[in-house]
Amino acid sequence: MERFFTLLLLCTIAFAANLQAQNQPPTLSITNVVVDTVAETIAITYDVQDAENDPLEILVGLSTDSGTTHLETNFFLSGDVGFPVTPGNGKNIVVNYDGQALHSRNGPSIWGTLKITATDRKPVDLQPIIDLIDSAAIYNHLLFFSQPRHHQTAAGGLTAVKDTIVSGFLTAQLQVERLPFNFGAVAAENLKGRKPGLISEEKVIVLDGHFDAVANTPGADDNATALVSLMAGVEFLKDLHFEKTINYLAFDKEEQGLVGAIHYVTNSILPYEEIEAVINGEMLGYYDSTANSQQVPQGFNIVFPAAVDSINASGNRGIFLFVIGNTTNSSQLSVVFDSVARHYVPSIRSLVLNAPGTGALTPDLRRSDHAAFWDAGIPALMLTDGADTRNPYYHTPADSVGTLNMNFLVKNVKAMVANVAALATPLSAGVDQSTPFLLSNANVVSSESHQKVPAVELFPVPSNGRVYLRFEQSADNVIIKITTPEGKHVFEQQQRVFAGEQYQIDLGASANLVHGLLLVEIVIDEKRVHKKLLMHPPHQH
Repeated sequence: MERFFTLLLLCTIAFAANLQAQNQPPTLSITNVVVDTVAETIAITYDVQDAENDPLEILVGLSTDSGTTHLETNFFLSGDVGFPVTPGNGKNIVVNYDGQALHSRNGPSIWGTLKITATDRKPVDLQPIIDLIDSAAIYNHLLFFSQPRHHQTAAGGLTAVKDTIVSGFLTAQLQVERLPFNFGAVAAENLKGRKPGLISEEKVIVLDGHFDAVANTPGADDNATALVSLMAGVEFLKDLHFEKTINYLAFDKEEQGLVGAIHYVTNSILPYEEIEAVINGEMLGYYDSTANSQQVPQGFNIVFPAAVDSINASGNRGIFLFVIGNTTNSSQLSVVFDSVARHYVPSIRSLVLNAPGTGALTPDLRRSDHAAFWDAGIPALMLTDGADTRNPYYHTPADSVGTLNMNFLVKNVKAMVANVAALATPLSAGVDQSTPFLLSNANVVSSESHQKVPAVELFPVPSNGRVYLRFEQSADNVIIKITTPEGKHVFEQQQRVFAGEQYQIDLGASANLVHGLLLVEIVIDEKRVHKKLLMHPPHQH
């Protein structure tokens, strides 16, 4: 089913190619924000325009960690939010937040930033982006990364490579972290560039490779080729927006026993992160079309008979990209990778091997950073040319750029970048985000300066469609609005009310259409009261 869904998605994306080429993204800006600490609301005014005047989807994200993430869920939205929203100026959103819940978790300073995203829901065509990745685009990176880089024999090269990776992360406006750890007496560090998702930010796709090399080697295939794929993802996907988060990871001390990756999996995965897939590059550029250039580890004919048959049928030529998964948590991911790779890079020759369990019986398939994720129960793949089963220069001073096949490398890089993009799910062809708004800069209506909002009682909660309101004081003009959290209109009424009297609202047919949480906004002489109403369907007899 997952494979079918992926292929269906790809067909839809390809169908939309011409549409994307002509599409212009919307433009959006926040013009005013007012925080009401008594009513516990944030009123946002914004302008949004679209050249094609398409109906837009408007998303709101709130942060309690100074804008690193926008994962806060203790709020509800009403107004010009969700889909569809017509482009225009002076649009309004009301955020109804739960101050008590936020204070209990975050202390007095409950808000960091808010941001608004506008999308036109036009599907993205990835093919033109993947096609831009060619030898010219990656060769200079490969030349630079293919230098000695070892903590003892080439510490300067190691530092230069790390600094270049971080610079690339910063240029692409990623959230950058250096993640230090100790390797004996040596100070080491992993590198992380984070591209937050806009809808399911907690779900994470990882693209990674290790940057260290064995002593006294330029390490072109091992593992400058993976660094090239990492930087291609950073650079060629930087202008796209995704539903899920992408973490670009560069690991240290892989050559000393996967030390950096193990430290990352053990210490650096954040509590809110749900890593759905890891695409790990480990030697991607050695290609040899001569007969018997591809060796097969002993016993593989028993564990992987079909794959070995394919290798034998090719004359045991080193022409395949091996896609290494496992049967415990990564076999479906390997199928998806192979399908996506063949869609975007039709000439690629990939061969899937799924290690039994997590590879204890096939240790040759655990020889890279993906194994640390396998052991943590996280789906991960190793993409490789086969290392020493093919490349005679493995771990020698001759592992240089001149021994690599650029055409083969480019295909493999394209496949990896395409898979990361497809797994992270491009949001739409037309996207714009507001500059994150610091809520400390908002106009704040404080409890000291705010006139008391009249009390309103709402009952019963939950309700099956008949709701009652009782007001603390009389008012000539009361507006009652009921919406879903997504902004769908359910009910609206205007009337005069008297203190202590009970007023009935019969949602009638609306109750049959909307179940679950509803938001009730009551406007009393321009003061707003917000309530939450839980709807249950009527009992069937």
